[in-house]
Amino acid sequence: MTLLVCPVTRSELRLQKITIKTKSFREGEKEIIAEGILFADNDWFYPIIDRVPRLLVESFLDYEKFLQENLDNYANLKNNLLK
Repeated sequence: MTLLVCPVTRSELRLQKITIKTKSFREGEKEIIAEGILFADNDWFYPIIDRVPRLLVESFLDYEKFLQENLDNYANLKNNLLK
């Protein structure tokens, strides 16, 4: 997570886990974030879908259905970004 930053604000991202999977490696099992949301400063947010962070500026529009299902205040956050 320390390598990822918001492409707009360059701020650190905070993770909200939605779906977690466990994967076995030689070193043991590790937690994999299958679905989640990354939050940055100034109301920016980005979905994680199929283990891939979608760090494009328009991700909040491209993955609207996913975000509506997983963010109670999606409509307010979307309106803030559209301003």
